[in-house]
Amino acid sequence: MACAQQSATKYLSNTRRDLVTCMKNLPLIIENLYQKKVFNDYEVDALKAEKTEFDKARCILDWVINKGDEASYELLKILDHIRRRTLDPGNAASLGREGWQRDRLHVLL
Repeated sequence: MACAQQSATKYLSNTRRDLVTCMKNLPLIIENLYQKKVFNDYEVDALKAEKTEFDKARCILDWVINKGDEASYELLKILDHIRRRTLDPGNAASLGREGWQRDRLHVLL
């Protein structure tokens, strides 16, 4: 997980391969990122135009990572908060349970 030794951006980069396949309920993730001002109207529209869920997940992760630590941290908070609705339970285990503990998220900002 993102902790004092690893930035949120680095964590997402390191777990991207697993996240891109286990993220689900992408409209909920996109809406939360929009509400937190991580994505703008244009980006939301572009994501809606993506043909597959895999492509949407890939774009979400790539764009958030490119926006830096603050955006990456927001995505991690969203995934943690709504984990049951946004991460496939079978694949999420490979991301490491300790990686999603809320008490570790606060050290980033």
